[in-house]
Amino acid sequence: MRPIWRTVWAMIGAIAVVLGAAIAILIHVLWPHCDREERVLANDGNGRSIVSVFEACTSLGTQTVESIQLKATSGDRKTIFSYVPNGGTLGCNGKTFPAVAEPSVDWTNPSVIHISIRVVSSIMEKHDTLDEMRVTYELGPVLSEICGVPKT
Repeated sequence: MRPIWRTVWAMIGAIAVVLGAAIAILIHVLWPHCDREERVLANDGNGRSIVSVFEACTSLGTQTVESIQLKATSGDRKTIFSYVPNGGTLGCNGKTFPAVAEPSVDWTNPSVIHISIRVVSSIMEKHDTLDEMRVTYELGPVLSEICGVPKT
């Protein structure tokens, strides 16, 4: 009788190890993995800068978010504009769009920030003033409005 119990406990232990490994792999696959890229779009003479922060997170799908931020000399940041970039939608409803739309910023006037983006999927956050500066926009089509692309 004793060898049977050893075999049973060995089988239970082996099953527990396999299940534990399977759960660990599943968690690793489903847990979002994010990459972040940051680049400076404009600087002023006081050490402040406007930066673009792009973040892509993957698990079973991929979610992307891009934001335009004001970075102070102290390193503090404030979001000016946050959006979901065009994920490659080339057209809908008889209209065509550029596949890639990198943001550009004109900050030649210290009291006005001008942001240009040729196409965005959806807008998450948008400010018209920030730290006593006026923010103007030149945005192309917003796909969530034109094509019915869901906002994420």
